Amino acid sequence: MFPFKVLLIAVSAGLALALGIAVWLAPSEQTQTLQTVFQAQPGTVFAVVSNNRDWRYRTSLDDLRILETDEHGWEVWEERSQGRTIRFTTQAKEPPSFYALTMQGEGFSGRWQARFEPLPGGRTRYTATEHIIVFDGTFMRIMGWCCMDLAGYMRTYQEDVRRKLGERPGAVATDASHG
Repeated sequence: MFPFKVLLIAVSAGLALALGIAVWLAPSEQTQTLQTVFQAQPGTVFAVVSNNRDWRYRTSLDDLRILETDEHGWEVWEERSQGRTIRFTTQAKEPPSFYALTMQGEGFSGRWQARFEPLPGGRTRYTATEHIIVFDGTFMRIMGWCCMDLAGYMRTYQEDVRRKLGERPGAVATDASHG
């Protein structure tokens, strides 16, 4: 019986150490940049991405509610998805080349920006960067690190935009440097 107790204590200590290391290593911030090419011109892509009134093509959203709009067309809005609400605020809107916003959710905040670069043949190189800061303690840091799939969220959004533009789904978004 004695060796079993020693083994149990050793395993428990090992698990506690592993959890402690995971907490210590879990980042409180994440940044992801993805890039893709759309077959539409920058102005057309910009118009789709920045139009919060036409949101029903977005497969990840249950609801979007615009709370405020200023004289420049900058908005404050809330998006609801899977029972969670995130508030967004326009930070920059420079048609057709740049769009930026901040976000505030339960346990995190962040910023997102997209660049729309013209390519030959009327195409657009779309580069989006999302930066998330998790601030609700150790448990939320671990959950954010394990469960917040920024690249997956961004790929889903880019595929939704692609369908909205009438393009065939399946073009691959690529990781892009964000120096």
